[in-house]
Amino acid sequence: PDLVPPEEWQRLEKFRETPITELFEAINVRANGERFPVKVRSILYDYAPERTAYLVTVTDLTQQKQAEKQIQESEERFKLIAETIEEVFWMSDPKINKMLYISPGYEKVWGQTQQSLLENPRSFVDAILEEDRERVLQVLMKQKEGIRFDHEYRIRHGDGSIRTIWDRGYPIWSENGKVERYVGVAQDVTARKEAETRLVQSERDLAEAQRVARIGNWRLELQTGRLFWSKELYRIFEIDEVKSEPRYETFINCVHPEDKALMIEKNRMAREENKPFDVIYRIIPSSGRMKFIREIGNPILDNEGTVVGLFGIAQDITEQKLVEQELRASEEKYRTLIESQD
Repeated sequence: PDLVPPEEWQRLEKFRETPITELFEAINVRANGERFPVKVRSILYDYAPERTAYLVTVTDLTQQKQAEKQIQESEERFKLIAETIEEVFWMSDPKINKMLYISPGYEKVWGQTQQSLLENPRSFVDAILEEDRERVLQVLMKQKEGIRFDHEYRIRHGDGSIRTIWDRGYPIWSENGKVERYVGVAQDVTARKEAETRLVQSERDLAEAQRVARIGNWRLELQTGRLFWSKELYRIFEIDEVKSEPRYETFINCVHPEDKALMIEKNRMAREENKPFDVIYRIIPSSGRMKFIREIGNPILDNEGTVVGLFGIAQDITEQKLVEQELRASEEKYRTLIESQD
């Protein structure tokens, strides 16, 4: 009796008048006073004339209950995550003849109800733009083979707008080695794709602006010695962008011998004394045609104020310089002519 809590005795007493097999759960008490769940099976049987008895077996359910609790907590966490994220979490059979689960995010991303997809698992395909649909269907046909997929396609949202979807799917295998189901995540990446498009266009516009202005930008990492150039600088210095990665030494080797000392000193002062510079120098690229370059450089500082690199721009001002030289030559010629007449 000490092993059974008082509140459980009332349940046990009724079996004295119940001549059938019963199976139920109850609470027992260990010798140390700890309560634990059990499964009780009672069988009433005759073991002698006019003599009956109960055969009772008790099974400790502690581990089973702990496992059930862990499963319940896991399911609750899954539900919390799946129903709060903006992405669409989905689960289906291998052929998508049945949708086993679809998260609420589907209604926002597709603009269609969850119920519509549960009733017609392939209805999401109808929203895919015709240009992308055949490619997506080819992927879906391979799902029964257990192939993971990761692809993008466009859909027409319920409100009529075009959305870009990033969809990833993963097979779940059964113990006999067959694909049991697919799980995946579909995400609306329209904003990201639009940002990528704007970035690409912006880079193209910048490159075109630099080409027209004959101006490029550069960045030097002092720790590695690596020098990063924009495309226009490669054109100005006549260096093959594919075959050669410029370094500081590459740049110095292009500088006119008479201007090297000046550029080395300007770079030293920027590195060691944190002094920006604005200088004009000459280069002799592979064509042998001398060019005039105006360069503006600024030190890059870390959080402690230490110079860790240099950043700047360089512009080909050769035509400007040639015009200035011709103008000076013309002025000198004119001055000489005036003086000779005097």
